[in-house]
Amino acid sequence: MYWRALLLGFIVVSSTGCLHDRPAKSTSLIDRVRGMGGPSGSEAVFIEYALIERPLGSAAINREVWANVDEQFLPSDKRALLSENGLRVGVVGGLLPSEVEAMIANPRSAVGHRQRRLYANNPAVLPINGPVPVAEYQMLTVLNGAPTTVKQEQAQFGISITPVFASDGRITLKCCPEIEFHDKKSWLPTGAAGSAWGSGKPAERPESLGWEVTLSPREFAIIGSHHERGNWLGNEVFTGMSGKDKVQRLLIVRAGKLTPAETGTTPTLAAPPKDGIVPLASQASTSTVRGQRP
Repeated sequence: MYWRALLLGFIVVSSTGCLHDRPAKSTSLIDRVRGMGGPSGSEAVFIEYALIERPLGSAAINREVWANVDEQFLPSDKRALLSENGLRVGVVGGLLPSEVEAMIANPRSAVGHRQRRLYANNPAVLPINGPVPVAEYQMLTVLNGAPTTVKQEQAQFGISITPVFASDGRITLKCCPEIEFHDKKSWLPTGAAGSAWGSGKPAERPESLGWEVTLSPREFAIIGSHHERGNWLGNEVFTGMSGKDKVQRLLIVRAGKLTPAETGTTPTLAAPPKDGIVPLASQASTSTVRGQRP
């Protein structure tokens, strides 16, 4: 059962700070583990995620997948602010709801399943949408404040995640939307020093829209959008094109220490992989109970 489950998971590694992860070329888990470099040791963590795509506005991604997800873990004011911006966040553990399990097993996106390895307290940006030639959307940074209309060229939307060690082998993920975009003020004209960005693409990270979630190795964060909110930030992040079709996306994330065997949190499946990490798709079959709605 374990090795059958492994075939469902794609483990892909990229270096800290890189916007795009690379797909694995080897189909052998052992070969991939042997070839992995980058962060290691007691301060290293992994972030494994699946990017889900379903038809825009479908019940599967707007209602069904959220039916047994705990969305109440955030303070009410933070939850309300995210909702106003069209963002939706939840946590799920235990025996995963069939709707979540099905999406992990069949993400239907080009990204599929990915993994990032990095050191604790360092951010990684998980790309979701873009580049969008001209993005225009509403954003609200303070409850009861006035919304701002934002317009950006060649915008790329992602979720920035900074892992921090918590108690009992858990990981706190500090999350925030992040947008990279073209800004003509940062462009060096041809002939000055060559056509290039002066200091890299500008990036906007609205800190007031950040949140924190603490996960055990068998818990998942679910991040998506409120489709009914229309032209707000959340839908700009999670709505895009797949070929000629409009799609809505959902991010499913888990995290843990890179060497869980040293902390007593090794997953209780037989014959764990060499680094002790059980792939995301395999996790869909076993977990510990957390916050499911009745």
